Amino acid sequence: MRVIYCDASSTELAELGREEFTSITQISLPAIKPRAKSFLQHQFKGFTTKQWRVERIDQENSDVTVHLTPQREPGENYGHFSSNKNAESSREIRLWTLVWVDFSNTSNLHSVGAQPIPNKLDRRGHLPGEQHKLRPCIVVSKRHDTVTVVPLSTADYNAKLTHSIEISKDSFSGCQYRNTPTPSYAVLDWITTVSPYRIFSLPDSAGKPLQTNKAPSLTPSDKMKVSGGLSACFDPKSRQNQQGIQNQIDSLRSELKTIKEKERTAQEELRNATDSLSCAHEVIKKIAIFYDLEVNGEHIDSIMAMVGNEIS
Repeated sequence: MRVIYCDASSTELAELGREEFTSITQISLPAIKPRAKSFLQHQFKGFTTKQWRVERIDQENSDVTVHLTPQREPGENYGHFSSNKNAESSREIRLWTLVWVDFSNTSNLHSVGAQPIPNKLDRRGHLPGEQHKLRPCIVVSKRHDTVTVVPLSTADYNAKLTHSIEISKDSFSGCQYRNTPTPSYAVLDWITTVSPYRIFSLPDSAGKPLQTNKAPSLTPSDKMKVSGGLSACFDPKSRQNQQGIQNQIDSLRSELKTIKEKERTAQEELRNATDSLSCAHEVIKKIAIFYDLEVNGEHIDSIMAMVGNEIS
């Protein structure tokens, strides 16, 4: 019983390597799903590529042929980068930055026809309910050898009663955003802890890995939304306090709006009164000039000057 790995990108279908098994229960193959990418991580002898995409799997009698194409490497992971500098493995990782996390790849049980065979699961691949593939994540906490991240998804999981927050394009500044205009969502329920050796830099606009010190950071507004969302998601008391604070803010905003409206009304009334006094001043002045009047022995010009001073 053999599993043969071939390079589907070569014209001659070059063989990459093979595995020999004495029992079919030992065989574990990558999963192939319609319209979904499946990957295999392995360095075959004589090849530098470690990341391969599974194109198809052919089975003939007891032999299985897996057709692979090489994939671009995501660059050096943060763990190796730090260890090469004799530093703790999470040193180069900054909080609230966006990074790639390799959650490994899918694997399934080998089957013959429609009958599944109880094979051993490939524990290096993901199991049902776990994250898989290279996925952008937000770093929310770190220790010497562990990093806590919130995975991103292009699907809005709020419709499925989970907590997800849309991340703005500004948070992806300096890196390759995506090939589609679909927004990214931070799925708070997926928060998990991983090794720094699973973390890679996101690609820049040219598709090359960003330097570790240039990982894009969340905007202040996105950071506030994610931080508040985590508190609301996992701390009911914090959620109540946050709602109470929000209610107070809404109340103060309403009061401020009322005060501003009263201020505008008072300013309008003052302008109207000033205009009325100005009109009265002009009318009195015209009448006095016409009759050349004096009031209590004072000429009207001096009286008008006094009225003008009062108006001003």
